[in-house]
Amino acid sequence: MPGLPLDCWHEYDQHIKVWYASPGFLRKDTFRKIVQEVNPGAVYLNSMFSLPFSIRPLFWLRKDFPTLKVVLAPRGMLKDSALAFKTPKKKTYLLLARLLGWYRDVHFQATDGEEVRAIRRFFGEQVLVTQLGNLPAPVAAYQSKREGIPHFIFVGRIHPIKGLALAIEPFQSITRPAVLTIVGNVEDQDYFQYCQTLAEQVPDPIQLHWRGGLPHAEIQKLLQQHHFFLLPTHGENFGHAIFEAFATGTPVLISDQTPWRDLEDKKIGWDLPLSQPERWVAAIEQAMVMEQETYAEWSRAAHGFAEAYFEKQDLVKRYIELFQG
Repeated sequence: MPGLPLDCWHEYDQHIKVWYASPGFLRKDTFRKIVQEVNPGAVYLNSMFSLPFSIRPLFWLRKDFPTLKVVLAPRGMLKDSALAFKTPKKKTYLLLARLLGWYRDVHFQATDGEEVRAIRRFFGEQVLVTQLGNLPAPVAAYQSKREGIPHFIFVGRIHPIKGLALAIEPFQSITRPAVLTIVGNVEDQDYFQYCQTLAEQVPDPIQLHWRGGLPHAEIQKLLQQHHFFLLPTHGENFGHAIFEAFATGTPVLISDQTPWRDLEDKKIGWDLPLSQPERWVAAIEQAMVMEQETYAEWSRAAHGFAEAYFEKQDLVKRYIELFQG
């Protein structure tokens, strides 16, 4: 965000204020000052293992504001697929945290039953957990996709857990023309270089476009311009980018490590095991040869699926209850 003033409040309307912190800003004294200024009814920690934005703030809150309600959303970081990265460090921390009771009074938010079980596995059956799904962006207006060469789009952090390499590899054995657009910030430079090496081995009929990180509004426009969304993720507890693909009428090819399952039966995409790369190749080829009439049916079904999900969730009310209760 070039040119954006840091370490001050930005007021977007009478209900919304945001503080963009500079690197290294969140020290104990400055954090205490902000909490005193805001005087919140609850503090929401949106991570499990982030040192500056979850672990340190929790310790500071426990010391200086012991009666203040703390709600913590692990965001899928306690699932086995997420713990597979930096495993010894994470599991050592979780063991110490349980033994020392660091999360004894924390109110956890879990997005599904699997995350409820993961939280209780690490912190005990007595821990306070509310199962409450993520609040997705409103469903966008449906737009039919353009005909012609199939366009695929990957949206996610350039990090092993998001599986970009697994998105590129199937195209190495595909000879039909296609476009693959890759959107996301680089979080692991070595992995990014590995993915670039894989991209160099993709045959000429496949066009790869690297777009880097983009604002949310621009990503929505790109989704509306592409035929299929591709994300071989190692684990999502919700997957906002996946839901936004549905919302824009973009069928998805994703792993079976998300809450979105049985997609082919619903005619809104495929959820595939990461251990079977041949099925990814087959699904991509099936998507590439899909006739326009069939594609339009799948695209409308994806949009309708997102609409139905959004309408049946009373999420705003339940979030207010979570923070007030």
